[in-house]
Parts: sequence; C-alpha cells; structure tokens
Amino acid sequence: MEKRSALLMSVVVMLPLILFFLYEPKIIVIASSSMRPSLESGDAVLLVKVKPEEIRVGDLISYTKIVPFASMQIVTHRVVEANDYGDSYFFKTKGDANPEPDSWNVTPEEIIGKAVIMIPKIGYILYHVRANLAAIALTTLGLGFILIYKEKKTTE
Repeated sequence: MEKRSALLMSVVVMLPLILFFLYEPKIIVIASSSMRPSLESGDAVLLVKVKPEEIRVGDLISYTKIVPFASMQIVTHRVVEANDYGDSYFFKTKGDANPEPDSWNVTPEEIIGKAVIMIPKIGYILYHVRANLAAIALTTLGLGFILIYKEKKTTE
C-alpha cells in the first residue's frame, strides 16, 4: 500500500512538470480591443507551444511583431490563412474587431504559442500581483516566519 501511495505521489508531482516542459505554457494579458468580442482588454490567455503544422485557420495565436508605428509587441490574433510550403510556413492573422487582416505575415519563429484557455478579466489581478510581487513575497515570507515561530512556541 505504501509503494502505491509513493508511486501516486510521484506521478502527481512529475506529471505537471512533464506537461510544463513539453508545452511550455505562458499566460499573457490582453491589452487592446482588437479581439472583441472574443477577448476583452484585461482577459488572460493561456498559451502552449505548438508546431507550425498544428496551427489551423480559426486558432488564436500570440506572437511577437514589430508593428507599424510601434515597437515590438505581443499580438494575439486569429489565424485567417495558413500557408505551408513544405519546409516553411507563414500565417496571416486578423483581430476579430478589425475590418481587414493584418498587413504582415507571421513566421513560426515569431509565434509564442497557441491559445488554449481564455480567462475573462483575471488579467487585472495578474497585473496587480506582478506589479506588487516584492510586497506580496515579503508579506508571505513574514507570515510564514510568524506561523513557524508560533508553532515552535506551542510545541516547547
């Protein structure tokens, strides 16, 4: 029985690690309204790494691009055209709220990942957590020390 419990525990610990390294998940927060009504500003998107041949028309992908009149940005748009030339791929994307497709092509090297889960409005929470990460870490650490100290006091 103890071996089975240890095996189950190792699977519970290892499976998320394997999935993490296999799919390289990332969470990004949507900052513009170009994907309305599918995605709103402040929504979060979970991305996983995929091979170019796994991307289909209709998929949402996030990629880095130097867009006109701006610096490098992360763009999340829907694939409207997927082109496979044997050893090379490129994709045409479009924001759902935009009247025309983007004027650029997206190459596999620019793709961060394919959206698999959209979480409405949680991006605002993630933004505030990231902005206050040091304060949250110090507070958590302080609370941890207090709990350890209280526990030690009660066992003496």
